[in-house]
Order: sequence, then C-alpha cells, then structure tokens
Amino acid sequence: MCCSPKATCSTTALFDAAKGSVSGAGDYSIGTTVSLKATPKEHYHFVKWSNGVTANPYTFTFAQDTILEAIFEIDQHMVTVSGEHGTVQAEENTTMVQT
Repeated sequence: MCCSPKATCSTTALFDAAKGSVSGAGDYSIGTTVSLKATPKEHYHFVKWSNGVTANPYTFTFAQDTILEAIFEIDQHMVTVSGEHGTVQAEENTTMVQT
C-alpha cells in the first residue's frame, strides 16, 4: 500500500493468457486516472473484473496498490436441430442436451 500522496504505486492485472489479455497495468502516482482494458481471445468473452466491476475498459482514480483479475469465459451457443430422419452428431468437446 502506498504511504505518501507523492508515491508511485502499481496496478497489477492478472489474467489467463489462454483466454485473453489486459492492457493498462503499470506504475502510477496517487490521483492518476487509470484505464484497464480486457481483450478476450477468439471464442471467449470478458465477464468482469475480480472486484465485480463489469465495465471494460475500467477507468478509476488510482489510490493505492491494486491487483485486479480479468475474468473471461468461453463463448457458448445454442443450436436447435429438428427433423424426423437421420442423426445428429456433436464434435469433440461439445455438449448436447436433449429436450
């Protein structure tokens, strides 16, 4: 934690590199406006920051050492198939639900 208004402290952004990346982390002076941007990789989307904020980019006034994690999730899609003849097969790593 920073102990002086003139101190330089850091914002650390954690993320799963297989799912995305974060820009904007670094060393900042107290009172500086910081903007972190989470960028998901293909087939993923940004959900939220570890503090619950869903804004992306996330802009805040720097007050103390900060550690935030960008949370990404894999994209999911619903596909409806109907018919009376033939079969449907799912590719590997695909979940099928019969309704």
